Amino acid sequence: MKQPATDAAQVARNAAAEALNVPKIQDGYFWIYDVNQKKYIKTNSPATGRSPKAIDGIWWEYNDEIGDYVSTNISASSDYELTKPKIETVFTGDITSHNHTTQLAEALANYVQVVAGKQLSTEDFTTALKNKLNGLENYNDAAVVASIAAVNSRLDTLIGTSASEAIDTFQEIEAFLQGITDTKTLTGLLSDLKAEIVALIPTKLSQLTNDDYTVKDANYQHTDNNYTNAEKTKLSKINFVPTLDHEPGENDLTFSDNDGEHTFLIGNQARVLDTEKGEFVFWQLYDIAAGKAIWKKAGSGGDMQLTEKLIITLNSNQAQPDTKLNGLVVHVRYGDNDTPLTWNGTAMTTEIPMNMTYTIEYPALAGYSVPEIEEYIALAGNTRNIEASYNTTILTINVSGNQTDKSDLDNLQITLSGSYNKILTYTGQPLVVNVPTGQQLVITPAQIEGYATVAAITKTPVASAESVSFAYNTTIMSITLSSNQGTDATLNAGTNVVVKCGAINKTLTWKGSTLTQKIPTGQAYTITPAALSGYKTPAAKTGTASGVSMSETMQYQTEVVTVTVNTDNSISCSGQKVTINGTEYTYSSPITVKIPFGTSYSVSVNGKAGFTSPDAQSFTANQASRSVTMTYLEIKRGIFILDTDGNLIRRADWNTGNNSKAVGVAVLSDNCKFVISPTENSSNITWGGYGTTITGIVTTTDTATAKKDYLGNSNTDKVIAQLGSGNAPAADYCRGITFKHGKKGYLGALGEWQEAYNNKTEIDACMSLIGGTAIYTSGYHWTSTQYSSYTSWLLRWSDGSVGYDRKGNYNRVRAFAAL
Repeated sequence: MKQPATDAAQVARNAAAEALNVPKIQDGYFWIYDVNQKKYIKTNSPATGRSPKAIDGIWWEYNDEIGDYVSTNISASSDYELTKPKIETVFTGDITSHNHTTQLAEALANYVQVVAGKQLSTEDFTTALKNKLNGLENYNDAAVVASIAAVNSRLDTLIGTSASEAIDTFQEIEAFLQGITDTKTLTGLLSDLKAEIVALIPTKLSQLTNDDYTVKDANYQHTDNNYTNAEKTKLSKINFVPTLDHEPGENDLTFSDNDGEHTFLIGNQARVLDTEKGEFVFWQLYDIAAGKAIWKKAGSGGDMQLTEKLIITLNSNQAQPDTKLNGLVVHVRYGDNDTPLTWNGTAMTTEIPMNMTYTIEYPALAGYSVPEIEEYIALAGNTRNIEASYNTTILTINVSGNQTDKSDLDNLQITLSGSYNKILTYTGQPLVVNVPTGQQLVITPAQIEGYATVAAITKTPVASAESVSFAYNTTIMSITLSSNQGTDATLNAGTNVVVKCGAINKTLTWKGSTLTQKIPTGQAYTITPAALSGYKTPAAKTGTASGVSMSETMQYQTEVVTVTVNTDNSISCSGQKVTINGTEYTYSSPITVKIPFGTSYSVSVNGKAGFTSPDAQSFTANQASRSVTMTYLEIKRGIFILDTDGNLIRRADWNTGNNSKAVGVAVLSDNCKFVISPTENSSNITWGGYGTTITGIVTTTDTATAKKDYLGNSNTDKVIAQLGSGNAPAADYCRGITFKHGKKGYLGALGEWQEAYNNKTEIDACMSLIGGTAIYTSGYHWTSTQYSSYTSWLLRWSDGSVGYDRKGNYNRVRAFAAL
């Protein structure tokens, strides 16, 4: 037997309870309710797709890419799924007891509007939908109560006394649902339902002709998926409050009555009779955890409490009472209400209306970890005791240094960051500060130039008191400069020393006193002294700083050379140019120059008229001081006998007993000076190189020009070099003679032979005195002065006549040598 329409409306209201905490649409996406977090969570499913559903206590959302539902791992309060058949249930019922005029519900149950070109829908209640309904248990869907209530309102209108009023109401539904096309969501289902209801409503009484309870559609197929009594009973028990014979406990998950066994849902109530007071005490299923029910008393008859009593106590991990907590204001918030509670050492209390979700917010306290914000649901008659702990760690920060003088550590800043931000200043005593317990803290000490880097410490305090230590270490480096000259004014005038160590790059200035620099202990260093002109700069010192102190000594080395210039006849040398180690000086008095140790250098002077310049002298600086004397020798003009000791002796002063030491006869003039060999070749030889012009020597056909050639020594070198040894017989012969004073012979130039001939008588007398061979007079002697590529100049000793001859012809040769 079909139940009355009024009962069907009640069934709909009961079914609405299943819609608690159902998905909702916001920002174009489905949001699902997480019972653990007690708030809605945004999904990845657009609101244009299929709605989420609960399976085995977990929310599942539809994934368009794989075409199936996937788990969100978010707990659901129920497995309820709102379906089209369930909504349609509210529109079924037996309305035969009503007449056509006032009871339009009867017409809706038994008559079909005839519309041209349309047939009855075949979307009857399928087996799949029936199985879903059978699987419903522990559903909690209060979130759609408002939607069901709107439908109930329209049902109440539908079963009223005016058919036109019902029609107006459905027209409102039609306007409200305008444009909704999603058939997979609640709004989509309502849209479909609206279309079917509008199609079923007759527009006039003459259309109410099908009164025989039959379907007039040849395509309709009948099924047995009609609502059973058990299913209707299940729906009717959703908001039913059963009476129990005992106070409910953790095992009370179901109840039984004449209709069978039913499952309690979270939020359901049950009542127990208090026989003493003669009234019922209400209990509410607060939660189900690990398969166990959590029941809490919701109130009773006349003394039913409609609030939860909240008692809050503050404490800390420090000695109690912790007076630093006094004055903290705790806020209890629900809805638009904000209840401030001030802690003064005693428990704080307040009342919260039942079923209100409220939060407890604790204020921050410097140096303490703050209790987290807590959220609860007020239970009628419940007393909730909250003990909130503010935990702090008393942190002691120790600072030390390896130096006796700790002044560098004064006013050192130490920065706290992370869970607690503060800058502390060290003044010689350990620093003590409160920091939050259990929260990561970074303690960063400031760095001091010259000290080893002190690393920051990251830690999470866990005890009521802890400590950290920072050690600052530096090595004081003492630097000394010295000189091999003893106390050296040049060095002490301000010599720079560069000290490098990591980021340290310091320039210190030496002025005779020890230099000091702080170097981070354990770090490598380089100490580089500046270059000092005239000194060998000591090598840079490198090493690794260790210990409290270190020292490095570096010595500059120089050779102080003093050069004196004079003549053998006491003539002044003022104004002469003296070159020492490549630098030219003008002489007026002895010149003092500093030469870096290890440097090879020379001392030379320029020429002086009438004097023979002293040879350059070479040295290597390797001693603290050196004296060098450069003596000009007066040029003695005339003819002399040269001995092996370098003495030039006049013929009248010569001792023939020393003939064995005679080098030869020396010729000294304003133009040249040389010594003539006491011997010559006994036969004539060629000049060599006929047809070859020797470059770099005087080549002329002019007699006057040829007689000004005094460069016989260099001419000889060029002739041999260009013709090749063995191809220049005259030059080879002369170069092959070594004079007694160690000099090699050379082929004299025409100018030199002319100077000799100008002193022929004295030369011949000296040559005879020392036992030398007389110069050949019956022919010509070759000279190194070139006439042309085929001929060279020559001179006849007998009369001084000059001429030239072919280089391939034979003439006498006598060697000359430098003094």
